[in-house]
Amino acid sequence: MSAQSPSRDAAAPAGELVARAQQALAQARFAEAERALRQATALEPQNVALWVRLGQACYAQKSWDAALEAFERALTLAPDDLQILTNIGVCAHGRGALERARTALERVTALDAAQSRAQVFLARIALSQGRKADAEQCFVRALAAPKPEPIAPYYQGLFLYQEQRFEEARTSFERALVALPDFPAAHMNLGLVLDRIGDAQGSTRHLQRFEELNRVRVEDHKRKLKLASLFDAANRDVESGHAEAALASALAARDLAPELPAVHALLGRVYTLLERPDDASRANARARELSQRQGSR
Repeated sequence: MSAQSPSRDAAAPAGELVARAQQALAQARFAEAERALRQATALEPQNVALWVRLGQACYAQKSWDAALEAFERALTLAPDDLQILTNIGVCAHGRGALERARTALERVTALDAAQSRAQVFLARIALSQGRKADAEQCFVRALAAPKPEPIAPYYQGLFLYQEQRFEEARTSFERALVALPDFPAAHMNLGLVLDRIGDAQGSTRHLQRFEELNRVRVEDHKRKLKLASLFDAANRDVESGHAEAALASALAARDLAPELPAVHALLGRVYTLLERPDDASRANARARELSQRQGSR
């Protein structure tokens, strides 16, 4: 589960840097996003959203200490923000600092016991510390929340499976798949549970679905790597003044992922360098259109 952001907008002076960071994040270019956001926070050190976004970029790289530093800076500006506190807890959990994570997450649930995400991580911490009864109660509270974390029943199912409470585990994994129908690990574990309770047909169906989804994930990963490579090549060619070479990479990126606004924005930038204003205008208009569509979802 990834770090989340409060609903605050980054303000104007750092706007160009934020746009650059968002484009980089969309292409999983996290180090580039981090660099842009560090510049933005230097320009606007009191902007909470910028520190949160910086924390997210560092978190995505598993740079736990840097992420925690950014989230802690955000917290000094918004001391009781539940999402920032949750981000600190999640990040500390990833770092293995379980007591630090527990402190932050218990502060979240003290402010609002219905924070499902915090309850899920408190349950996971409790399990890692051998506090099974506490973990079970945290799972119950996570799932009883008005907006339960979609992955909560999956982690509950893992706990119940380990406890050999197979029918209950089955119910939890099935509930997880209602919220996350294409989650490979839920299909795999449900398949294993069904095998344990003697449902061979159901077990086979879910294990096959697990294998299918894994193949899809591998192909998607390859596509993302190819897209990142094309962006790198285009940006290098732009910086070295080889706009025609950059155009070839930008067009290939558009053909690979025509649904991404960042692809069309890159193409618009290259067309501008080539002094093709009509093409640049069309590409930039398409980038804006796709961004607006995504924003309205």
